[in-house]
Order: sequence, then C-alpha cells, then structure tokens
Amino acid sequence: MQQKGKDLIRQSDYENYDYRQFWQDNKRLYEDSSERLVIKKFISAIANKDAVFIDLGCGFGRLFSEYRDFSTIILLDYSINNLKNAKELISRYVNNEARLMEKVIFVAADVTRLPLKPDVIDYAMTVRVIHHMDDPGRYFEEVSRVVKTGGIFMLEFANKRNTKNILRFLAGRIKLSPFNAEPLQIGATILDYHPNYIKHKLNQAGFKVKKMVSASNFRLGFLKRHVSLKILLFFESIYQNIFSFIDTGPSIFLKTILVREKCSSGSNENGTNTEKLGSTSPISLFMCPACQSTELFSAGPDKNSPEHIVEHEHIVKHIVCSSCQRQYPVIDGIFDFKV
Repeated sequence: MQQKGKDLIRQSDYENYDYRQFWQDNKRLYEDSSERLVIKKFISAIANKDAVFIDLGCGFGRLFSEYRDFSTIILLDYSINNLKNAKELISRYVNNEARLMEKVIFVAADVTRLPLKPDVIDYAMTVRVIHHMDDPGRYFEEVSRVVKTGGIFMLEFANKRNTKNILRFLAGRIKLSPFNAEPLQIGATILDYHPNYIKHKLNQAGFKVKKMVSASNFRLGFLKRHVSLKILLFFESIYQNIFSFIDTGPSIFLKTILVREKCSSGSNENGTNTEKLGSTSPISLFMCPACQSTELFSAGPDKNSPEHIVEHEHIVKHIVCSSCQRQYPVIDGIFDFKV
C-alpha cells in the first residue's frame, strides 16, 4: 500500500541526510551529465534570461550552473541543510561576488504549499522530486498557480515504463505491469510513474507538453564500469536527440508550457517575459503559505516594532504576515516558510 503523499515526501526531505553524498565519488557522474544534457537543451532555447526562474526541490544546488544566467533565481527546498549547502556551493561558484549572490533567493518550503504569489514565475524546473510524491497532480496545480500563462515548466520523473522494468515484468520478476497507470513503489520513498499518467496530470493542471526527452538511457552498472563516460555520453546524446519518442529510459524529462488562461500574465506563448520585470526583491514575490495572504512585511531584529521594518533581505530577521500574524524566520539568508 502506498503511503500518504505528505508522509512520503517528508521521509525524503533530506534534513537528516547530506544529499551531497549521493553524488560523491563520481558514482553518478553519468546520470548527472545525462540530466545536464537535457537541461542545457531546454534552457538554451530560452533567449530572454531577464526573468524569474525557480528550481523546485533544488537539493544542494547541484544544477545551478545550468540556469545561472537568469536575472532572478529562486532555490526552494524543504531541507534547511540542503539550502545551506546550496548557498555555500553557489557562493564558491560565483567567487563570493555580492552582485551575483543578490539575485539568488533561498527558500525553505513545501513544494505543494509554495509561499509565492500567483503568476510571479517565468520558468520553473523540478528534477528528482516527483518520485517522492504520491499525488503529483496536486503539485502540478500548485506550480500552475505561481507560473505565468505562457510560462515554462521543465520537469523530470522516474519512468515506470523503462526497459529494465519491461524485461523484469516479461521474465516474471515483478508482478505490476509497467504498461498500466498504477505507480510502481520502490522501497519506502520512491514511486515510478507511467509517462501517460504524468502527461494527463499536467494537462489537468493546464500544462501542454512541448518536448519529451528520455534520459540516462544507458544507466546499467556493467556499462558504467566498462565503458568510458565520454563514449556513454556520446551515445546518450544521440539517443536523446533521435530516440526519445520511445520513452523507455529510466528518467523522463518534459518541457511544458502553461496554456491555462488567467486574469493577467507577463509571458507570451513562447514562454518569454513580456513585462518589465520591476522589483524582484523577495518580499515582492512571497505570500503567506498558511493563510494565502499577500500582505507581508519584513522585520528586523525586533519583529514587533514597526521602526525595524527594513528593505534589504540580508538584515531581515523575520517575514510577518499582516493577516494571520504568522512569523517566518530568516536564517542565514534563507527564508523559512515551512508550516
């Protein structure tokens, strides 16, 4: 029996686990490189980087270098420890240059209760997150709320209908068919999904799939041990470009566009921003995840004194909701909106 979605994703929040260990010693260098091939293709097609980009479930900021050129970048994860590691990694990456760090916003929050106002995101991405959810449709609806009409949502999910599962099913080693819509649970916290199921849920949330790429297509221990990374990635690139329609890789990436009509929007049908960006200070993007109020103010060390309301996030100590009076701490430059 599958576990409840909230419990499932909480078990995978990595607050008590250093997620960097998963990628250490180059054991998953092939997977990392394969994913970057896809993300590079998706992002290179975006001409206008004067936009708000969010990495939902960013982990320790592993993929920051792929989207570093956007003018405002939000890294959101449930784990404070992940975000601290992300901040450290990115600070080193930009050589501690304050101007570059100022455009990066670190947020601790539940991805199904985003502390963001409607229609503030131009481009959203989520990688290695959906397999920790048993209700991805709920998540897609939340992403749809914060992304502008015409905005782009790039996502990755673990593919139930992968070649290995198909062969295991035909050999009688697994009972659940890889061809039906029911998710396949792997261990306590992983769910593999059928591509058609994910596409259906995206469609219900107002997203239209523009491109699909099958990734990590040669993720086999034997190949990784005996074939050089350069050769594997050479064939991986060919497969991604020519054979992705087969969609039997262990990981599937989708590039989608939000086609659901809203009252107002700042993006056109190609997902490019058509409004002047204006203020992108954190306070201009946030809303209270508890009561959904957009009336927030930032407070300094004495959060109860109005004279301590401040402008710059590096000296903000709390974000306070004017409606429900809930107070959200700012810890080492990380906005903690967990409720």
